[in-house]
Amino acid sequence: MQQTTTEQSEKDSLTNAHTAGNITDLLARVTESADMVNFLSSLAQNKNLKKLLSLRLNDLFLNNEGVVAPYFHICSLPLEVMEDEKQMQPSKKLNHIISSKMDNLEHRSKTILKGYFGEDESWEEISVIACYFLVDFIRKNPKLIKLINSPQLNYATVNKEIQSPEDPIKLFEYLITVYNKIEDSEIVDPIIKDKLKKFISILKNKVINKVDTALDQLNNLTPNVMMPMHMFSVLSIKTLLTRTNISYEDYIEALDDLYMYHQIDNKSFMTWCENCSESQQYSIHMGRFAPDKIIKAQKCRNCLNKESFGSLYGLSPLLRDIIFLPDGFLSVYFAWLLDSKYISFNANHRGTNYETDFIVKDSVLVECKMYKADKDDGAVISSVSSAIGQIKSQIKKLATEGIQIKKAYLLWNRFRSSKDIMEEINRRFPEMVRDYHFKIISPSNIEAFTEGLKAGN
Repeated sequence: MQQTTTEQSEKDSLTNAHTAGNITDLLARVTESADMVNFLSSLAQNKNLKKLLSLRLNDLFLNNEGVVAPYFHICSLPLEVMEDEKQMQPSKKLNHIISSKMDNLEHRSKTILKGYFGEDESWEEISVIACYFLVDFIRKNPKLIKLINSPQLNYATVNKEIQSPEDPIKLFEYLITVYNKIEDSEIVDPIIKDKLKKFISILKNKVINKVDTALDQLNNLTPNVMMPMHMFSVLSIKTLLTRTNISYEDYIEALDDLYMYHQIDNKSFMTWCENCSESQQYSIHMGRFAPDKIIKAQKCRNCLNKESFGSLYGLSPLLRDIIFLPDGFLSVYFAWLLDSKYISFNANHRGTNYETDFIVKDSVLVECKMYKADKDDGAVISSVSSAIGQIKSQIKKLATEGIQIKKAYLLWNRFRSSKDIMEEINRRFPEMVRDYHFKIISPSNIEAFTEGLKAGN
């Protein structure tokens, strides 16, 4: 099955957005982390957390035009949300606050920047200065001039000129030279030098030396930013609960486990009152807070009504790298299960024009696939059929290398029963079921599957 442009672009974004390493590299880091080992050891007993982490990256964290913000959200849910989590909508009061605040956000931002750097003419001067240094840098680098005059500009032509790490385009060194010799009129044009010095002076005087003004402005800006973030938190939580079919309480419990094993930590925590009409009451809290502590709402000191709250939890560097892998958390968790049970395997075996995910005990092929949460059964069957075609091709190519595959499996990230899909697979690919005992393995039975591999089943 040919990938759509959207599916391919999403795959590319996962591959290129983060240099996390391969499964083998990450497994080595996992085994060196006591916190991660303890966390993975507990995962078999936490189905809800396994549901969350088995989602594709773009399903786990809402994707805005290819930009993934890897944060878990916690917030006070509107009353109607608590009554029916599948029909979550921001409260009318929250919508009103967000609408009124967002009207002023763009104006406030521009006012702050304008107050620091002057009128619009200052920005035009900055553009001229930036253009000057860009052209000057190019003129001082023959390789760039050659590339500019090349009839074609692509990876191959650039790679031909910049052939090794020891031969880079030394932009950083150039900027350091300019900074250190800014007083030298032979290095920098006198007019540019004067304007650049003026701009640096503006930065020092209006930003560094007026921190109190900056803080006042930021304090006015903060609630305007946090309110729409809170609405996005409601949307994010709603989407996750729908995709995983778990309750809000289960979601908080799952995050509590991640927090307990030091796999997430809160990056921001803010409380505010939606009831007070005379002034915006809000507080920013510093320190570490467990998810189950965040949701214990406090009373507003002004009106004594319960405050609203919002918090973002970021991932540990290791968990983030694991989740950003193309085959996500599931592939590393499976590798760890194999390794912890002393089962021999080869991850990411590469041959000519192909790569396998796992070869276990030199005779079992396991391919890992991460499917969209909202794919219907028809689309899933089509994708699985494509995956089986890939597996069949890999089995033939491995045979030419002397690796004889006896069993083949598809490890996927869906928790729904695969019974109906397997019936269709049996009809379409009876030889795979007959000759290679083909089955689909879900995250819910991955531990039992691994035990079966150890026992030779």
